[in-house]
Amino acid sequence: MSDIIKTNCTYIEEIAIGGQKKVSKANHKDWGEVVIKEGKTSGTTSKTRIEREIRVLSSLNSVYYPKQFFFEFRAIDNVQSEFIIVEEFINGTTLRDVMLYFDSEDKIIKLLRELLYGLALIWYNDDGKIVHRDLKPENIIIRPDKTPCILDLGIARLLEESSLTPSIYPYGPCTPPYASPEQLRNDKDIIDARSDFFSLGIVIGELILGYHPFDSKYIGLNSNIPENILDDNHVNFALMGNLSEKYKILVKKLLNPKPYQRFRHMQSILNFLDN
Repeated sequence: MSDIIKTNCTYIEEIAIGGQKKVSKANHKDWGEVVIKEGKTSGTTSKTRIEREIRVLSSLNSVYYPKQFFFEFRAIDNVQSEFIIVEEFINGTTLRDVMLYFDSEDKIIKLLRELLYGLALIWYNDDGKIVHRDLKPENIIIRPDKTPCILDLGIARLLEESSLTPSIYPYGPCTPPYASPEQLRNDKDIIDARSDFFSLGIVIGELILGYHPFDSKYIGLNSNIPENILDDNHVNFALMGNLSEKYKILVKKLLNPKPYQRFRHMQSILNFLDN
């Protein structure tokens, strides 16, 4: 850990470790409660992804994202680098852990609106259009007042910059059970904000159902979730009598396998909800 951080922090507590990254929580004398992320990168691709995340988050001043306080890269050799990131600690718990709270359409739609307002800051950013590409319950922190904070832009893609994922890869960086069909096919040219719309459709579908809408256990198939996403096999929301017609249409449109048949713009979703 950087001496600059170590000498200014107390009560450093490791909270997660995996792969080549360690996450700790601490109290900083100037910044208060912080999260410290330390790790190693191999090659320029992962290094560039982390630099992008820091650059984007540092440009935002929003309750929908943690504040960035410190960032440092240190070269180990010609291939590997060490990094350290210090960001605001968000008091709350992941959406995964509080899904039962969102037990009505009204609560889910309110959450969706908040997520749209937050994501609009990166989708339509003046410095470059950005797609999150990894929206899932684990990457959404719900504060005690039930407002969301969006985490982990590390695989976000700036659409106006060159891609970091070779076209020959079977799919781009993502969490496959929450990825859009175009991400799973690595169709980079059509990945945009509508790809995040699809992921949001999975999340709000899961909230209302209590299970993943593409889970084979509930649709009578033997295939896995990514295969079902690619084949457009999901729970038929239209047959669910406990849902309003508006909610059925909303989820169906967000989960359309063709990006051009989803909502065209974030404002289109908001207009639909308001009409």
